[in-house]
Amino acid sequence: MLGAGRLVVSQPLYSAVWPFEPNLGHAIFPLPAMFGLGLIPFLAALAFRPEAPGRESAWSVVSVGLGIVGAIGCLVDLSLFGMIFTGNVLSPLGFTAILSGSKPPIFPSPVFKALEIAAVMTFVLLFVFRRRWWNPRALGPEAVLLVLITASQLIPIVVAPWFVYDRYYLPLIAPLLPVIAVVAARAHHQGAAKSWAAAAIAGGLVLYVIGEQDYLAWQAARDRAALLAYETASRDQVQAGFEANGVYVELPSYERTGHADLYAILGPAHPQITLLFASASDPRPGVSYSSLAPGRIVLAYPSPQP
Repeated sequence: MLGAGRLVVSQPLYSAVWPFEPNLGHAIFPLPAMFGLGLIPFLAALAFRPEAPGRESAWSVVSVGLGIVGAIGCLVDLSLFGMIFTGNVLSPLGFTAILSGSKPPIFPSPVFKALEIAAVMTFVLLFVFRRRWWNPRALGPEAVLLVLITASQLIPIVVAPWFVYDRYYLPLIAPLLPVIAVVAARAHHQGAAKSWAAAAIAGGLVLYVIGEQDYLAWQAARDRAALLAYETASRDQVQAGFEANGVYVELPSYERTGHADLYAILGPAHPQITLLFASASDPRPGVSYSSLAPGRIVLAYPSPQP
């Protein structure tokens, strides 16, 4: 319900369905690429870090295996999504750009490709070329504890019943940061490694600001376009996208009936109006938004039947 200007849900929206069927593949395949993305600031330090002395061990073999799985996962995701990351937050189009239509991409292709290449280089260095550091003796007990915490955070992803998205991997990356920092601190050419890390962090912040401004702009435009569509069609006959479907249709319906039917995700089967991404010059009715890649959220009507 809407109370005091905010939406309040009085009971769980979707009931959990047990037992989940574990799917190790859909959790492991994106893992190295997401690790690589989160650890890009350590790329230079990993490159300048000497390999640990000694011979190969079971731990180093597992590390190489994870690197190989990561390479396979990158190829699979590249063939499925056109990028090595699993989505759905980060893509060349911007953040969580899941509305249908043709959205102007906020991240230029060369920039996004450079990000992918840096992520691949980072995880290959981490799991293949620095594989001998991945054993309890070289890491030390504190680092081993952090690695175990990281491994434990993989369990919810393994049992996730539907999709695995990039944001799910943040709890895995965070505990590893101190571990990688210790390894990086012993690298040669510290000046170059620190300069790369500072530049990578600054570049990441710039990309975030650009992407977040674009995201907020089109979300605001989509909300105004949804309200515009609701003036001419019943709310449950408008495919307005996940957030609008949920806020304006499914959650109020759920508060009245106690029944949820995934309408926020699926929308109406035969909508009278569908909101779409479009170019800034699209003449169809809708709402424009401004960003470094401006566009419009337009109202599309079904084609008349012959």
